[in-house]
Amino acid sequence: EDWASHQILDWCRDETVNRGQSPNDVDTFSVYYNDCEAPWIMCRHKDSSVSKQQIIDTFGRLPVGIREHVRHVGVWGSLEYAGFMSGLNVAFTSSFFNIWVVIHETMHAVDADAFRHFGSPFSSTDMWKDAYNQDSRVPADNSHSSWAEHFADIAPHTIWNRNVPGGLEAVHPHWREVGNSIDLLTWAFGDENLTPGG
Repeated sequence: EDWASHQILDWCRDETVNRGQSPNDVDTFSVYYNDCEAPWIMCRHKDSSVSKQQIIDTFGRLPVGIREHVRHVGVWGSLEYAGFMSGLNVAFTSSFFNIWVVIHETMHAVDADAFRHFGSPFSSTDMWKDAYNQDSRVPADNSHSSWAEHFADIAPHTIWNRNVPGGLEAVHPHWREVGNSIDLLTWAFGDENLTPGG
């Protein structure tokens, strides 16, 4: 449901103004999915090459167990990065808005919010570091930059492994080289949170 043209979420306004852009160029809307009674509030800058419906559909592909850790979603024509998470809000540059990047940035919110019983962020715990050290590889060069980036890089592989028939083994015979991290994320976060309907 669309907000009135003069209404904008504070976070979306701040992110827009901080980039020297006009809040009047941002559409704000509330999105309800069938698996949750509460809405997500989203915003889209007019320079975004991604449509409102694409934002809704792509974010909606994530299991609710992941989505529930995100407050708001925004897409702009250009940010300094492909995307980022701040205060459990996730923002994206439209040219990088795809399911892989959406999972990555959303899982930064999961890392910060979902593991209070283990320690938050989970990527800073000894458990996570031990799993990383037991693996012989990382999923991306970016994984070396921080524990949080490693966590977010492992997440799409973990979700793929739980949801695509044949899992990672069907597409990458050496997937166990990052298997300790995948196994830990699956166990700690819960299989039910990694699959739709969880």
